[in-house]
Amino acid sequence: MPQDHGWIGRGRVQMARVDGALVLRINRVTTQGSRLQKPIRDFFRAEGRKLNKDYAGRFDVTIWIETTGAKRFDVDNVAKACLDALTGAVWRDDSQVTRLSVEKLEGERDQVFICARLAKATGHAEFEALLRKIPA
Repeated sequence: MPQDHGWIGRGRVQMARVDGALVLRINRVTTQGSRLQKPIRDFFRAEGRKLNKDYAGRFDVTIWIETTGAKRFDVDNVAKACLDALTGAVWRDDSQVTRLSVEKLEGERDQVFICARLAKATGHAEFEALLRKIPA
């Protein structure tokens, strides 16, 4: 497992590893994946990083959208842009993301934090427990 370290990169995109998870900080919020793809691709190229040789596995992803409130961003559109932009860098296809959590926070600047980790096989226990609580 890669060792945890501080932020790498000085540009628009920075990366860290924390407890085995990949954390990205992107100093831009957008709903257009194509506007994120170039800075992400440039970051990984400049840092000489290849995260997954085979891009295999399922991923749990958490996205925090920090915004000043000056612009309105729909969390679902920002999340889709982030997932699309990470295709080819973190996973082969964003269909590999099996759990997604997105939250918008007030902040001093518009930026996005993305935490991606390999998903643990949890099965359907939580889902089935919820369904059992619903009266027939």
